[in-house]
Order: sequence, then structure tokens, then C-alpha cells
Amino acid sequence: MFKKGDRDCCIRVTGLAKMIKGKLVKTKLARHCDFFNKHWESIGDPSYTLLEIFPSEATYVTPDKTTRTKL
Repeated sequence: MFKKGDRDCCIRVTGLAKMIKGKLVKTKLARHCDFFNKHWESIGDPSYTLLEIFPSEATYVTPDKTTRTKL
């Protein structure tokens, strides 16, 4: 979800997801995430789940229009 001006919009991605369990990758991405510490205590936090998405479709939704794109 995000705002475009004063309007609520969103982008949805449909596809397959793979759970990433490697500590090296999770650590690297956590370091690049400036809000990481607001949500998780560490990369070992059981609620920190990293997914790799293999998209098949993206949908852009605004109050006026929905646009679907096959990938």
C-alpha cells in the first residue's frame, strides 16, 4: 500500500514464493533495510521471514483503475 497524492493505491504480485533460510542472505538484506530494527530483534527472530518471489502477474490498483500485467 502507498499513497499517490491523497489517494490510496497498492501493487499486488502473484506468483510462487520460496522461503529463504540462509543466514548470510538474511543478514545482508537486514543491513540494507533501514526499518529492520523497528520490526525484528535480530535475524534470528522467529517472526523474520524472508521470501523470494517468482512473479507471474502484477496488479496496480488505484481508486479509478486496476491494471494487470502478466510477467
